[in-house]
Amino acid sequence: MFNISYVLQKGSTLKQLDRLESNVKRLLSKEVSVGFFAGTRNNEGKSIPNIARKNEYGDPSKRVPARPFMAITVSRAEGAMLAAMARIARDVVGGGLEATTALNRLGRSFATAIRTTILSNVPPPNTPRTVARKGSSRTLIDTGQMLRAVTYRLRTRKP
Repeated sequence: MFNISYVLQKGSTLKQLDRLESNVKRLLSKEVSVGFFAGTRNNEGKSIPNIARKNEYGDPSKRVPARPFMAITVSRAEGAMLAAMARIARDVVGGGLEATTALNRLGRSFATAIRTTILSNVPPPNTPRTVARKGSSRTLIDTGQMLRAVTYRLRTRKP
């Protein structure tokens, strides 16, 4: 987690304190989720979240190796995302940024990081048979539908 500090100036008014409290409540009332969401299907009607899960963890029954693109993204982007969350929290609490705008930025940024990892040709490499079938050696991308399905959602946090 991270700490947020906000320094009140000497002579701060009750109105300023109320605004600060309101901004904190707005920020804490929302959450952003990033990834693949239920109901998203490819052109063949298959669940894209299931396809992503099989790519992340592998599917031994179909001889699909694990290509942990989500874990890699979190590992690569964790420091930057924590710093961004701290900046966003400070800016929202200070009144310089709306909570919804801030969380939308954070969601877009992390979705972009996931797409970047997918495009990075996560090992292990495709087998020659897969390359021949797909016409490409690029891992995690067959039709591009999983890549395009990476998104984020902003919602009100449940109390």
